[in-house]
Amino acid sequence: MTEDKVTKWDASMSQSQFMERDTVLVLNSNDIVIGSATKKDSHIFSSTQPTGILHRAFSVFLFDTSDNTLLLQKRASTKITFPNVWTNTCCSHPLHGMEINEVDGPKDLKDGSVKGVKNAAVRKLEHELGIPVGELKVCMYCLWLFSEDLYAHITCTLFLYVILTFTVIFI
Repeated sequence: MTEDKVTKWDASMSQSQFMERDTVLVLNSNDIVIGSATKKDSHIFSSTQPTGILHRAFSVFLFDTSDNTLLLQKRASTKITFPNVWTNTCCSHPLHGMEINEVDGPKDLKDGSVKGVKNAAVRKLEHELGIPVGELKVCMYCLWLFSEDLYAHITCTLFLYVILTFTVIFI
C-alpha cells in the first residue's frame, strides 16, 4: 500500500509513469476503501495474488442519440493492460489522494451519489477525448463486481452518458 498524498493529475506522463505513480483505491470484499496501491501493483498477478488486488474502476459508454451510435475506442498498442483491444468509450480508475477527491465511501455508494468516481470519469474523458468538464451529464450508473476468474479483480462503476451529437476528429 502507498502513503496518503494529494496529487494533481498530469496528462503528460508516459503509460509506465502512470502505472508507477497513480494509486488506485484498494477495497475489501464489502467494497469499502481500505488503502491504496499503484496501478502496477494492483494489476500484478502471481501465485499468491492470482487476481491482483481488488480495486475500484469505472467504465464510460458515450451514446449519440441522434443516430443511435456508441463511441468505442481501440486501446493503443503501447498500453500495458489490454493493448489493441476494442473497448468502451473510456475507462480507468478513481485515484487515491487527488486534488479533486475521487474517493467514495459506503454512504456515497449506497445513495448513488458516487461523486468521487464521477470526478475520475470526468478527468479521463477530458484526457482521452478532450471533453471539457461539465459538457456531459450522467444519465445512468450502476455498480458491477467482476468475478475473480476474470483478468482484473475490480469493482467497476459503469456510466452511460448521452449526448445529442458528437464529433470525433482524427489527426
